[in-house]
Amino acid sequence: MNLNRAVQILSSPVTGALEYLGKYPSHAKGDFPNSRATVTFMKMMNLFFKIHDVSDRLQHIRQLDETHAPFVDIGDDRLEWLQNTFQEYIDSIQRESKKNYKRGLTKETAHALKFTAYSTAKCVSPVRMKCGSQDAADA
Repeated sequence: MNLNRAVQILSSPVTGALEYLGKYPSHAKGDFPNSRATVTFMKMMNLFFKIHDVSDRLQHIRQLDETHAPFVDIGDDRLEWLQNTFQEYIDSIQRESKKNYKRGLTKETAHALKFTAYSTAKCVSPVRMKCGSQDAADA
């Protein structure tokens, strides 16, 4: 899948629309009552993309979305999310998929997502933060 298309599909407006249809099925022509897991996946991946989007260092100001902000504090909640919450979520996808005889993510995709998230968090080191390194803000 094209990355730009994935970012668009997993965006907040699309996720919000699917979440709305799941909550209010009378407004939908299709069947959306079991969309909760899909909505959760879309939200998690959207956050993953936002954290890793370093294309514009000021977009967090224009978009009023701190998720896009450069890392400037080692206590940033996004680092904990990358190191723990996201890791556990990917593991849960694999575990639940296997338990329900579904394919889940490929081993390679799961590993790449976890590795990227963990590496991003580790690249934002306390030493870089103390030195005010530009690398830390770009990580």
